[in-house]
Amino acid sequence: VSLTRARRGLLFLKNEDGGLDVRLGRDHRRQPLPSPHDYPRSIVDRAVEKAEPIFLPTITERQAGLGASVRNLGLLSAMCVPLTSYASPPRREGDPEPGPERRRFTEKAKDELLGCIYVDSNASTYSFREEDLYLFLILANHATTALLKERLYRQAITDPLTRLFTRGHFERMLEEQERRYEANRTPYS
Repeated sequence: VSLTRARRGLLFLKNEDGGLDVRLGRDHRRQPLPSPHDYPRSIVDRAVEKAEPIFLPTITERQAGLGASVRNLGLLSAMCVPLTSYASPPRREGDPEPGPERRRFTEKAKDELLGCIYVDSNASTYSFREEDLYLFLILANHATTALLKERLYRQAITDPLTRLFTRGHFERMLEEQERRYEANRTPYS
């Protein structure tokens, strides 16, 4: 929010049902948003549907399809970037055609939506610039990497059937608690 000079920002993560939940919302003073569910769903939905960033440096009243929530919030600028994992970088002209096995893997990975990041502004003195979008895309890539890393870690320490911690994780945690006991003499069970 502060790097893009946005008024507020929201982090959406995909839930188990496939929908998006607001997991974090902050304003420009880094305070939690009083109503984090008050955002223009049309912008977020469009970014998620197309799996492409939405960059609206200046929102005009005549822009079609943005909905009444944009007017009600008084938004003048908005950006929304989906957090999507891609198995391979986009192909460039002249790159060799991938084999059938690689194509199937890439197509499956493209459908992997993890969430999205949204920022907006109602300040008439500053509207988002292209540099803000590039910075926002870099931040989205880092967020995607962190989410994928957390998912892999959770898969490594959790049994997929019971969703309980694995024995190895339990033993590591027990050893860590023993070390804390030796250092601080605080009881544990």
